[in-house]
Amino acid sequence: MAKRALVFAGGPFSQYTFQLASAQNPDIAQADVWCADSGLVHALSCHLTPKVVVGDCDSVPPEVLDGAVSGGVELIRHPANKNASDLELTFRELTAAAYTEVTLLAVSGGRTDHSLFNWMLALQQDWPFQLLVVDESISAYLIHSQVAFNANLKPNTVVSLLPRDSVSGVRTEGLQYPLNDARLMGGSTLGLSNLVAETDTAQETRVRVSVASGRLLVCVVHNDS
Repeated sequence: MAKRALVFAGGPFSQYTFQLASAQNPDIAQADVWCADSGLVHALSCHLTPKVVVGDCDSVPPEVLDGAVSGGVELIRHPANKNASDLELTFRELTAAAYTEVTLLAVSGGRTDHSLFNWMLALQQDWPFQLLVVDESISAYLIHSQVAFNANLKPNTVVSLLPRDSVSGVRTEGLQYPLNDARLMGGSTLGLSNLVAETDTAQETRVRVSVASGRLLVCVVHNDS
């Protein structure tokens, strides 16, 4: 049985991203809401009741945090002098709690180094949960040898494949420029801006992306971006 979490990081946030995530995954309404530090503010702005807040809580207003805790939200507090970001600590807690599906919001924008580290964290390891990262321009799905990407997408939708390190055995179906047992290196732009192929009969095309080893993000650009 799926155990789902909706995670709010502390980056800039727009209600639009929550709407996008909800449209892609109707089951998100049943997900447990987790917040990395000031992600609590974002969750409350969506009129959601968080389950857990993780972090040193240096970025969330004290009165907001106190109100959440007094209302029953669990707080997993860490000292300010720590060797991992609040979001990484949240991922560790999600792993320990055996979640199987995680949707992550509010990772992009703000300080460039924060944004880069948030995205690199998604590619840090083969997380034991299916991971979807949504921002205003893309929905990014983490895949590795045990998790492939399968979706019906509109023709000419832009799809990019972003590896962190070397990824081998990359195979795609349903894209205009197919890859067959390809190797993508970290930093390579080979996987940038592919397109969903058109079909003669269907309004959508079945797209599949798989890898033999390594991990990458399948980045689907929102059609209105």
